[in-house]
Amino acid sequence: MKRAIVTRIDDEVKDYVEITLPVIKKYADKCGADLITLSHEPPVWTEDRKPHYRALKIYDMFDEYDRILHLDADMLINKNCPDIFNTVPE
Repeated sequence: MKRAIVTRIDDEVKDYVEITLPVIKKYADKCGADLITLSHEPPVWTEDRKPHYRALKIYDMFDEYDRILHLDADMLINKNCPDIFNTVPE
């Protein structure tokens, strides 16, 4: 079973991603999942000029992955957090 953890990253979040991305990567390793980062190209803009299309790309990833977890890039994961793929049934 192939697993992925997906997050979105762009220039607007680069300051805190330096802190959070290594934590998310460590969690992905713990879960036996690939870490995939989605960038901002080409953006689709909301009315308040924020790109939002990136999360929609996750749907296409199900051609390659059986299970996918989407995490925001501003999250920190406690080192004691269990493997979500083993905790949540398919």
